[in-house]
Amino acid sequence: MAERIQVSEQEVKNFLASDQGKAQLSEEFHLANILIATPDSASSDAIQAAAVKAKSIYDQLKKGADFAKIAATTSSSENALEGGDMGWRKAAQLPP
Repeated sequence: MAERIQVSEQEVKNFLASDQGKAQLSEEFHLANILIATPDSASSDAIQAAAVKAKSIYDQLKKGADFAKIAATTSSSENALEGGDMGWRKAAQLPP
């Protein structure tokens, strides 16, 4: 069924200009991140170690660990000490 549905570029523009489209684009999300950084020249061992660290963090979060505390102690992000908080972003500001 989906293969038969075609939406023109103009239909997309019309929707985004409508009240419903504007409402969806104005929806906001509170974002936070945990960055496990590796240099561009990282060895495969370093990349593997980062993957293991990321998996460990993920497992802790799935078990209910406090995201902000984990971010503050493990993240390489510039906002780590703020619990990884990236603030509020509108849906239109997020990558597709």
